[in-house]
Amino acid sequence: MRPLKFAIVIALLAAIIAIIILGQPSEREATAPAGEPMTVDSFIYTVKSGEPDEVKAATAEFLRRGFDLNKPDRLGRTPLTEALLVGRHANAQALLDAGADPKVAGREGYTPLILACNNGDAALVKALLDAGANPKRTNERGITALHTAGRSTAESAPLVEIVGALLHAGADPNAVDDEGFTPLMVFASRGRVDPMILLLDARADLEAGNALGMRAITYAIQSGDFASRASWDLDLSDPGPDALQRLGYLAVAIEQSDSIASVRLLLNRGADINFQENNGTTPIMRAATLGNIDAYTKIIADAGGDTESPVIRQKLDSLVRLAHGDQIVLALRNADAYVNLPNKLGADAMTVSRDRTDPVGKLIHGLLLEGKRVSLEEIQQQQKAGGGDGPGG
Repeated sequence: MRPLKFAIVIALLAAIIAIIILGQPSEREATAPAGEPMTVDSFIYTVKSGEPDEVKAATAEFLRRGFDLNKPDRLGRTPLTEALLVGRHANAQALLDAGADPKVAGREGYTPLILACNNGDAALVKALLDAGANPKRTNERGITALHTAGRSTAESAPLVEIVGALLHAGADPNAVDDEGFTPLMVFASRGRVDPMILLLDARADLEAGNALGMRAITYAIQSGDFASRASWDLDLSDPGPDALQRLGYLAVAIEQSDSIASVRLLLNRGADINFQENNGTTPIMRAATLGNIDAYTKIIADAGGDTESPVIRQKLDSLVRLAHGDQIVLALRNADAYVNLPNKLGADAMTVSRDRTDPVGKLIHGLLLEGKRVSLEEIQQQQKAGGGDGPGG
């Protein structure tokens, strides 16, 4: 082939390749009708911040330009998962109506269904299930939609709808995440009684233990305890400048919890109350730590709060009541929990309660000292009459 002809052929091939490449929208940019660029980034921004009508118009243009609505971008994002991540449910519905695939996961394997469950939107959860979302699918840490629903701060009614819909669609009530948590444990850790009933009716395993050997009743016992919940939900080793704000959110979440009802539910369903965790701790030993205002005060103080403030003192008193420490100990004691079963360090429920100096701690110690089945009122009356820690001293 002569050099001139060869050069012409190369030029033609280059032109064809350019047409092919430039004729397809890149992930980064396409030209909008008004001459303004449309990018995947700008579209996702619209999805996360725009109104539904804006999203509908942007979606139509996005598709007209040849973008793939279901292809994760370089960061692993999809428009649908990003809309759900920030709670833009109407925008998510608009994307579904335009053909977004509910089976495509976003960052870290979070599916649209998992994110909708976290947001507590029952209608959207049902829409996703109707569109083919898989209720058994997990994220990269083994977390399912049922697990995530258990961590939602939604009210009880939508949560019951969500759990019912997931179970009806085939969700596994005994699915285990990478840390050994089942959905029942998660709901128990938040004291959400009504969804727990649905899971138990679906044969959720009462006696399943996680990597620490803790079970659903362990978490139910501690679900209303500010100190326990803070240790689960917050990094107290490095509180940070927003620590008080996060503790405030936690206090609000605890108000949704009904720890005593959760414990009674599990007791009525036959939960073992004398098992030992990996470190030997028993359920009643956990209960013996509940409602410790001294521990609560220290958490607030370490986060920079003014524990002498009347507002904070009032909130602390309220949190102590929400822990239901005395009632939970009484329920376990009357169910014949072993109060002297030691953990691997030799401590038991009696020694834990004996070392407490706060009012609830003294009441709990009195309950544990009493050997027969009693009522809370009886113990309180005996303490008032004797001025001590309870029967037996």
